[in-house]
Amino acid sequence: MSVLSEIRRILCENQNVILVDEKEQVNIGGEYRRGKDHIIDMFIAPNKSGTLYDPDSLQKLLNSFDFGYEAFQTNPFLIEDGRMELGSLFFEEKVGKVSITTQITIFDEELSKSSLSGNVKEKTTCRDMYRHIHVRLFPNIEIAQMAIFEGGFMSRITLRELENYKKKK
Repeated sequence: MSVLSEIRRILCENQNVILVDEKEQVNIGGEYRRGKDHIIDMFIAPNKSGTLYDPDSLQKLLNSFDFGYEAFQTNPFLIEDGRMELGSLFFEEKVGKVSITTQITIFDEELSKSSLSGNVKEKTTCRDMYRHIHVRLFPNIEIAQMAIFEGGFMSRITLRELENYKKKK
């Protein structure tokens, strides 16, 4: 079973959270950044009957997951400069190999006479392919949905906005 499948299974079976959505991005053949070939953002929130607005409770919930794999990075929930930084976990798994062949055609006569010998060159590079899994916990389902709607890059919320969500409760 893949790391992604195991994380998804554990989140779906957990009674304390709901998996609001997942967003996927595939970047094979693009600019290489380790762990960025296949990116999965998982948006989770406390289950329908609960909301958590203080960083300690949210951090405790985030730390309660036992995925069986160690996160390579953890962003903690923090209050800083009138905002709450949202916590998340990052996992990575090797999912394949990428082989990229680059063909170089030389038009310059001087260059083609150099040690390159010939006008067409091919270079093949091979590397491992990685999946990056980002488990992102939000204080409630509505905030998670807003983050998804805004492109998924939300990493903090102002304390004023958080107060407005508390009042809606």
